[in-house]
Amino acid sequence: MQIPLRKNLETCKTAQALLDVVMKRRKQYVLSAGKNNVRRVLAELLKAHEGMSQGDFNALDDKTLTKKKKEMEDAFEQNKIDKESADFVYDKQQEFDAVEASGWDSDSGSGSDDDW
Repeated sequence: MQIPLRKNLETCKTAQALLDVVMKRRKQYVLSAGKNNVRRVLAELLKAHEGMSQGDFNALDDKTLTKKKKEMEDAFEQNKIDKESADFVYDKQQEFDAVEASGWDSDSGSGSDDDW
């Protein structure tokens, strides 16, 4: 299921406002997932969109640029997993369910460089 939200990201300034829009179109899905869960995801989406919509970092003044870099560094440090992390797993391999067919990793080709 897809819910187009791009145009609503520009007009809705809060997760609750965005949730209200989604509720009008896909109420049964929101209720099955739980309003609080959907609101939390929408809040993260708004936060990510705000970060991306800041535009060209080259045009920022030094103070704002430093602040943005600090925010990105903090997010990186919060999410990174290194050898000293408690949940570090050496050579971790994980399977993911395909959302859509990619074609590039299928076994239909001969596997030779001639396929290029």
